Amino acid sequence: MNDAYGFWARLDAVIMRNGKKNMKAFCKEAGVPYETIVNQRVQGRYPTVDVLNRFTDIADFSLDWLILGKEYSFEKNVLDAATRIKATCDKEIKLLKSMSI
Repeated sequence: MNDAYGFWARLDAVIMRNGKKNMKAFCKEAGVPYETIVNQRVQGRYPTVDVLNRFTDIADFSLDWLILGKEYSFEKNVLDAATRIKATCDKEIKLLKSMSI
């Protein structure tokens, strides 16, 4: 499925959220040729990984969200894992205490 329209709409949201006036200003700050980005947009293509990395250097967003429209919550996953580890440790400590003489 080609989500080029969604991709470009999300990139526009990133630009606005970061206080840039327009794509041209955003590209200039990222050191990316504006004309290249406009051509890719018109042709329904995506920027290269190098360009996307330059964009992430100047703006705070997830590539998962930009490319796929899906947000990956690292913090939530880490918290869930830490909670499971703590529960396992608590059980092991309780078992060890019950075995102590």
